[in-house]
Amino acid sequence: MMIKKPKRSKAVVAAVMALMLILAACSSDDSSDVTPDTGDTEEPAADLEPVIIRMAADFPPPPFNTAVAMEWFKDQIEEQIPGSEVRNFYAGQLYNSGAEALEAMSSGNLEMNFGQYGKDAPFEPGHGVIPIPAALTTVGAIAKVGESEIGQLLAERMAALGVTQLATASTSFFLGYAGKCPHPAVPSDLAGLNIRTFNAVSQPVILPKWGANPIALPFSDVPSSLETGVLDGALTSVGGWLAIKEQVPCYTAFGIGALGQDPYNLTASTAWLDGLNDATRNKVVELAVEMADLSLYLTWCEDMKQVDAVGTTDVNQPGFLIHSPEVAALFFGNDVLGNDVVAAIEASLEEEVRPLVAEWFAEAQALSAANPPGSSPYEQADCAPYVAMLEMY
Repeated sequence: MMIKKPKRSKAVVAAVMALMLILAACSSDDSSDVTPDTGDTEEPAADLEPVIIRMAADFPPPPFNTAVAMEWFKDQIEEQIPGSEVRNFYAGQLYNSGAEALEAMSSGNLEMNFGQYGKDAPFEPGHGVIPIPAALTTVGAIAKVGESEIGQLLAERMAALGVTQLATASTSFFLGYAGKCPHPAVPSDLAGLNIRTFNAVSQPVILPKWGANPIALPFSDVPSSLETGVLDGALTSVGGWLAIKEQVPCYTAFGIGALGQDPYNLTASTAWLDGLNDATRNKVVELAVEMADLSLYLTWCEDMKQVDAVGTTDVNQPGFLIHSPEVAALFFGNDVLGNDVVAAIEASLEEEVRPLVAEWFAEAQALSAANPPGSSPYEQADCAPYVAMLEMY
């Protein structure tokens, strides 16, 4: 059963989605990389009006990759729309959750938010569908969440709540296991271990399949829990592993998307956008879409920077190891997980959106097949300028 699509609440939503598709088509050309600012700015149009933008996010400040893109956006808005001010608020600085930020935007008390789909589910239950493990398994597919049929349906559902989706992104392409060496080569290598989880639905189902014990903890408690022996390891992102690498020197990724994704949704208050004149609104949307695209380049290049610096193919050596699809299948194959993960995700969602799980899983797999590894502009980019941009912070 397909959920009935709500009507778009504002004309601006259609304009934004059209602009997203146009810019996405342009970004498929290698020459359209969003590169770090050289200092040149466009001549401001006479009818641009100053804006004050409060933008919330649930990730840490720079040097976190997506936060660097937010700082780029701040600089561009303030340079290209004279008299404007952008105030970026990172994890816990303004709201305790993405859902709180979306509620604030819906009521007109916040202009923009950069939030994770899964964490936004208390505001829009359908968002809990997107981070399904082993669904989106290529960089190109993850980059196209906003263009997908389910992505656009969720954007329309958000529009009915007074929130306009501007673009989508991802803060990490590799989610994996940080533990003591050697790297796990088969699921039984993790049997009996206490492993921190960050997803309350799918990961508590996955870990017991490997014989491990899931322990739900905020990341702030992970270092001390590793120190005291409460934890043996942690499921986390590359950035998270870097913060605990001295304690758990082996980081094992099972390919892109196996443990799930870290997809982010860049949104704005529809009422606020509607209150801007056309030129100002178009400029804000243009720069917001560019910011999301830039963040994808920064995310890929941050991941590759770590692969270059500490990558390994030896399971006995510390560092960042990416398992082959054949080895990853030992952990995530259908014969290992069965339908239990999908069933757990469906059970965690409101009944209204449960039918979207199967639809999204099928569409995500088709997106991955249509965007094979190495085909995205992010994977083909020269990372030198993006790494330099990251290292500025």
